[in-house]
Amino acid sequence: MAGVLAGIKVVEIAQALAVPGAGRVLAALGADVIKLEPPGGESQRHMDTLHVKGESRPFSSINPGKRSLELDMASPHARPVIDALAKNVDIFLTGMKQPDLARYGIDYERLAVLNPRLIYLQTSAFGAKGPDAQLGGYDILASGLSGLAFLTGRDDGAAPEPVVPAYTDAATSLGSVVAILAALRHRDATGEGQRVHTSLLSTALSMELSFVSRFEEVDPPREREFDAQLAELRARGATPREQRRAWEAYWKRGGGIFDLYFRHYRTADGMLGVGVLSHGLRARFHDAIGIPAPGKDVALKSPEWNAVVERVEALFATRTTQQWQDQLNAAKVPCMRHKLPHQVLDDPQVRANDMVVELDHPTLGRYTTANVPFQLERTPTNVTRPSPELAADNDDVLAEIGIGADDVARLRALGVFGPTP
Repeated sequence: MAGVLAGIKVVEIAQALAVPGAGRVLAALGADVIKLEPPGGESQRHMDTLHVKGESRPFSSINPGKRSLELDMASPHARPVIDALAKNVDIFLTGMKQPDLARYGIDYERLAVLNPRLIYLQTSAFGAKGPDAQLGGYDILASGLSGLAFLTGRDDGAAPEPVVPAYTDAATSLGSVVAILAALRHRDATGEGQRVHTSLLSTALSMELSFVSRFEEVDPPREREFDAQLAELRARGATPREQRRAWEAYWKRGGGIFDLYFRHYRTADGMLGVGVLSHGLRARFHDAIGIPAPGKDVALKSPEWNAVVERVEALFATRTTQQWQDQLNAAKVPCMRHKLPHQVLDDPQVRANDMVVELDHPTLGRYTTANVPFQLERTPTNVTRPSPELAADNDDVLAEIGIGADDVARLRALGVFGPTP
């Protein structure tokens, strides 16, 4: 049975993860996704390269299921190909700075005239309006501006390190798919295409929710008071970790509760995560490990509280991860083994739910990568084909959009499809 988006044609003009991740999901849903690449291929082909030139770990993981069309959009002779693509597809995915869209002739205003039914995704770093709308950017910049990096960045050094992987990019790709499907639903009902805006910044804000809320009756004076405290911390050279912990303590975001009940513990042979935030679960947790809970009169992060944390940490280090997981599971305490990325590929839970797939690439050979994070029971939703080799589908795609063999030969001689072999 075909995927739910079988018959839907997509052009993707973007690099890295945020927009290509959306193309990945659309391909898994059955859409025909044509990845338009610059001469030599998109940037991800040349990062963390593998044993085959022009192929890399990031590219092969982000782009399975797509077809590759190599095209020099900077060439003035490329415009007929771009126009033919716009007329023959349903969805156009872009991830360029706003000024570049017009420069390459792929701005929505122009393409919507050629194809009024076109659904056009315009993903930016900071949003389509405002003083930063014209700027390009990456996950690290949006997470910094949004405050998300302050909450999650590794903070052992003089400045927070970016979190790996680029989770704002990944979340933007999924949000973009939701918006695109909504636009498809609207087109089904009305026949009208439309532009869909997503941004890394708006995604980062949506990931913070209550952390970026403000209640006018209580928050403004507290914000001013904390900002003064923060200025003092920074003036004396406080580390990022000290600043974050001061913020957590002031705003009462859980602090010491997380130090004991919502964290990863080192075990004798690895690590184990526990999540016991309700009163009932905390009671089970302490019964299971045999260490009493801090008394109700013990303040969070006080010496007495920290002493309990240290006792629990020392106890977890005396037994293996599996021993603790068996013991806590028997007590119905939520916990889970903690694995490294390469180890999870063989985890029985991951395999049982088809969360990874094995693909055969014509030059890379067999490789394993993540599947899409959902399944539809009545229509297949799977990554079924490997990432494309550069320009592997040029001839097929050009023929499908009506570019004849003579025109292809002429454009190839002009270098529109990259360097002449």
